[in-house]
Amino acid sequence: MQTFYEEMRKFAKRLEGEPLAKATDSRDFRGIVKALDPLGDRTVDHVPHMTAHPPEHQPLVDKYASIIHPTTPVFKRHSAQLEGVTKKIVYALPEQGNPSHTDKFLVKPYHERITRMARPWMQHTIQGWSEMTNQGIWHAAGLGHIHQPAHTTVHNMGLGHEQEPAIVIAMHPKAKMLTAMHPQSDPYGDEAEANWQPSMIEDLPMIGAMDFLTNNLDRHEHNLMYAPKGHTDAGVEPRSHLVAIDHGRNFQYKSSVKGMPKFVVENGVKRPIEPHEMPDPTKDDLRKYVVSRAGKFLMQVGKSLGYKVPLKRDIIDSISQWWPNVSHDVVNEFWQHLNAIKNDRVRAHVKRNFMERVELLNKLSNGQADLSTKIPIHQFEEK
Repeated sequence: MQTFYEEMRKFAKRLEGEPLAKATDSRDFRGIVKALDPLGDRTVDHVPHMTAHPPEHQPLVDKYASIIHPTTPVFKRHSAQLEGVTKKIVYALPEQGNPSHTDKFLVKPYHERITRMARPWMQHTIQGWSEMTNQGIWHAAGLGHIHQPAHTTVHNMGLGHEQEPAIVIAMHPKAKMLTAMHPQSDPYGDEAEANWQPSMIEDLPMIGAMDFLTNNLDRHEHNLMYAPKGHTDAGVEPRSHLVAIDHGRNFQYKSSVKGMPKFVVENGVKRPIEPHEMPDPTKDDLRKYVVSRAGKFLMQVGKSLGYKVPLKRDIIDSISQWWPNVSHDVVNEFWQHLNAIKNDRVRAHVKRNFMERVELLNKLSNGQADLSTKIPIHQFEEK
């Protein structure tokens, strides 16, 4: 019978490039420190978010806290090996007596500066605040089971950053990107046939409404993941097999597009877009959030399996039946997070845009608005 340490060595070999370490080390965060905004704490106070995670996440928070202990063996993956724009690091905590099972935690900056690529639709250093606030309002909306678990903690990230706040994400152990069901990756449809289910499309209207509230322009097939059928969450069949991740760029309310489109496809033919066809980035509507890239992808997979794609009326009905029951709690949760924004003008900007979107969802539920009803994106008022 293999000993614990023999199994751990095998596991370490399997995770190429992920050295075994004793707890965290300030040197682990060199990539993250380079991505920090030195003025981030002037915009947001991270302290209220240290205890703002949902109570049901506390076991995960406690488990991550053990990683900081100097005697805890962890596997770490250097941030340079991870995909994406955000600087991050992943720690894997082997389970005592069963090192082949690990709990993985992704760590990223709370006060992360805005990258050059993201400046067309981002303007405020509120990424840590956004991740935690997004989680809070999703739980208030009854969608917390879809949202990735996140909490805020502090780490010694080196000289001058001895108590640097970070966002910690408990990664779903089974989740896969939607692209695993794409014909390129799944030419015979085996993955889609085995794991797609109608509830995935049924969840889309509510996910789209929450993305609309928060001006989430980044809901693509890489940040709406799925967990295979047959998995359980803490031994319980999950309420949804979707996993929504990566919400740090929400609540910006600067634009309704990430970048102005240059081409349009008509009848399968790609052509340059004409000036008069350019969308107005200061106008927004609910439709494109409900029919996001991830949403279109899921609908295509469902349609290929014979599932009826919901019509516009079906989407409106789903939102109208859900939103009135959760709107009060969502708004209350938002207000609880809002005061953590220290900058008065940023706080007023976020509040104005969020509450106008709440009002649109209210009107939609009362039959006074449609998915294509336009609202303005109120621009940030400079001094």
